Amino acid sequence: MREVVSVRNVDFRYNSDNVLSDISFEVSRGDYLGIVGPNGSGKTTLLKLILGYYKPTRGEIEVFGKKPENLKERDLIGYVPQITAGKIVSFPATAKEVVLMGLVSQKKFPKAIRREDEKKAEEILEMMNMVDLKERMVGELSGGERQKILLCRALIHDPELLILDEPVTALDPESRQEFYLLLERINREKEVTIMMVTHDTGEIGNYATKLLYLDRRVIFFGSLENFCQSEEMTRFFGEYSQHIICHRHDRRPWLS
Repeated sequence: MREVVSVRNVDFRYNSDNVLSDISFEVSRGDYLGIVGPNGSGKTTLLKLILGYYKPTRGEIEVFGKKPENLKERDLIGYVPQITAGKIVSFPATAKEVVLMGLVSQKKFPKAIRREDEKKAEEILEMMNMVDLKERMVGELSGGERQKILLCRALIHDPELLILDEPVTALDPESRQEFYLLLERINREKEVTIMMVTHDTGEIGNYATKLLYLDRRVIFFGSLENFCQSEEMTRFFGEYSQHIICHRHDRRPWLS
């Protein structure tokens, strides 16, 4: 089976508000999908539908060939939710303990931490160049360091699909670029499929292989190359904005 996520003709209504309308797209193994759109466009709601937290009003969603609520192999998915700085700053745990939570959540009772779990946490922290900070309280870390710890937590059980909701919002430009490069390496070297919601339309085209532009409906879904060449997207965004998003050729003519 090549498709990791399949969304077909999905509507979602919350009370009387039509949040999403007729959403259809597929994510294949190895894709790096950037999900962008304005505030209130339904991006986070879409992720929660895929994760099985919500059920569609109409249409079908499959993750690894199963409905999200029927997917027993939850360890196939790593999830980095949108978390405010205040919540994690006050969280009473070390960086390593937060990472280990990614394994504890997958365990059956009794949920004991074993020696091999400790070794796995050390390995993932080493991969992220974070092992020196393992005993630091997570609230003492910088925004970029905290996001990397949350990414470690999501990756510790070797998921095949990584879902991230606005992971770079609170990061400074240097930390943001470092985080993007890290995701790109995970996607290419470990062949982890990535779906990431972001407001960072000016950067995501440098890293993602596919783009989903959402505004309660699908405005565009496809490769960044197709987005760049689409006359429809030129009419929708204008030439300048279209090519700032796609990053698929020299931008200088658009800046002159």
